[in-house]
Amino acid sequence: METTFYLFGGLASHRRGAVISDYLPVKLLDSDGALPAYGALMMFGLEWQTYSTEQQANLMVWLKSSGRSLLLIPPFNTGELSDVLDWQVENINDDKTTSVNGLAQNLADEVRFQFEAVSHQFSSEYAHNWNDDSLNTLYYKPHSSGGVFVATSLPLWSLTCLDIPEIVKSWLAGLSVIAGQVKEPTLDIDKAMLVLNENHLVLLCCAYGHSFKDANSLVQRVGRLGVFRLLSEELDLALVELIDDSLFLNGELTEKGLAALVASPYKLYADELKRMPG
Repeated sequence: METTFYLFGGLASHRRGAVISDYLPVKLLDSDGALPAYGALMMFGLEWQTYSTEQQANLMVWLKSSGRSLLLIPPFNTGELSDVLDWQVENINDDKTTSVNGLAQNLADEVRFQFEAVSHQFSSEYAHNWNDDSLNTLYYKPHSSGGVFVATSLPLWSLTCLDIPEIVKSWLAGLSVIAGQVKEPTLDIDKAMLVLNENHLVLLCCAYGHSFKDANSLVQRVGRLGVFRLLSEELDLALVELIDDSLFLNGELTEKGLAALVASPYKLYADELKRMPG
């Protein structure tokens, strides 16, 4: 099935989005619109960086299904790119070159950013890395059978792309392969239940009896209480799974989340934490 591309958020109404639409069939999707069943969302990295943890988490949840991808394109702010990944955006420090004849080679002179990361994947075939091993593109699959989260410093809105549409489409096709084939929908009864681990239960305990302005505030409360010694990255990922499984929504526990907490041995801790400030 051919991938449907969506200009998402501010890119949908920006002149740079208009350039993309001149060489690639796209649909427009406002950030407040319903997400499609499958396809590739393209958005400005700068806009993604302004999203709250909960907004980012909701899109990462959407990526759990195959045939879905989210592609961040320039511009970016330097610094942290994602709340749940260790990706950093840097200004390029010298001219970039690649020996692979493809999109990166054609856009090298226009690139202004590069990435630094530990947890990531990239494709040498599509020249996601430069000859000095710095990265112009990297991706992450939250689940092996799911979609893919991608960031690239290649300006896909460049006028140069109008002269090389087939090269751009080939590069994008490579990402679509990584995102996987669209799976036929299955009944909810076949959906595997989330097995709660320590990170999930700590979040449920700290959410019990409280309401938060966003999901990130819950993770911050866990840190302020100083009772648990857990990695913030693991808590962020666990929070995404709680949201995906409808245990924590709109800043508070759902009835399902409360039921899961009550059924766990952590309920006594939750009662104590409920009375603690912070």
